[in-house]
Amino acid sequence: MTIRLHDVRNSFETLFSSMERAGIHVIDTDIDYYWTIPLGDAYETKAPEVSVGSLVDDLESLRKVLNKKNPSTTIDFERLGNVITILGHVSFMPKKPLAHKQVQIQVREIKQLCDLLLQKATASGFEEVTFSQTQYWNIDCTDACDFSRSPIPQRRSLSEDWEKLVNAKQVSAEFLESIGRVLKVIGEAIHTSNNKINWLLHE
Repeated sequence: MTIRLHDVRNSFETLFSSMERAGIHVIDTDIDYYWTIPLGDAYETKAPEVSVGSLVDDLESLRKVLNKKNPSTTIDFERLGNVITILGHVSFMPKKPLAHKQVQIQVREIKQLCDLLLQKATASGFEEVTFSQTQYWNIDCTDACDFSRSPIPQRRSLSEDWEKLVNAKQVSAEFLESIGRVLKVIGEAIHTSNNKINWLLHE
């Protein structure tokens, strides 16, 4: 399976155009911690152990990249994928009063980070990314933010995620979750590529 980064960029255009039309510029949430599966374990045959990620930590690291305090790395694809997945969950879940300290997601920053990472990937020679393995383990977003119980990893198909993206008629939580998963696997593909040195040299 091959994904062209140009097509990924088109999906982002659909997302951000929709949010712009809806007047969505900032999203507040009280979600910080979430369940996740490290990408290195996502392709195991048996269901892997889950770990805990932090939206606050992801945003802090990504903002340092955006402000040029830190160089971008392939891990930033995973961080951005996590942020966009939670963005979808927060945007389309029933509204309720925020119970804890607010975490603020700036849509403008997310757009700038998407552009930055995709431009760097393309400039590093990754105009498309090929995957030999498309089945992977994932935690659905509705479970990822629920700490009242342990999540159960589900088997997912990258090809189905991609098909949903390219055929989507409107932006939904599922649309954002698919973008998040695609971003994460692109980062993993570049990280494990024989041409990874091109990414490291392109600053």
